[in-house]
Amino acid sequence: MGDMTAIDVGIEPMMRVASSRYAQLALANEIHTIEAARRAAANARSTATRSVSVTMLREHEASMRGLAAIPTAAGQLRSASASASQYDAVLRHAPADRFADLQLDLRRYAWALHSGYAADGADPALRRFARSAVLQAERDLRLLSMRPKQY
Repeated sequence: MGDMTAIDVGIEPMMRVASSRYAQLALANEIHTIEAARRAAANARSTATRSVSVTMLREHEASMRGLAAIPTAAGQLRSASASASQYDAVLRHAPADRFADLQLDLRRYAWALHSGYAADGADPALRRFARSAVLQAERDLRLLSMRPKQY
């Protein structure tokens, strides 16, 4: 797994999450992350924000494809999409230039979800995904934490 701790991230890992629930939450988090990045890429005033959001968009679209290919997750895609649509209203009303704040919250939650499942999850394919997702969440958190004021 990664090298960040709960103290670094500011949230405890989510332990003992059932595989189907983990898949649903992980898919919904990817959908939220992608939509926030897509909105910022299209609407942010800052070129730095647009650049970071395009990078995150590419990375998380690839991650979403990998997750959706796991049988346990594929069965949860419809449910995750429905729960993600509830978050879309928040994104529609959030200024594009608040991208970093939205993403920091999403990535902290992702770290907690993935690090917990990587530690004690039951499905081997989902555990492999969770281990790689922890690393991705940590990269994103570092990138967003070191951001210049403009994004």
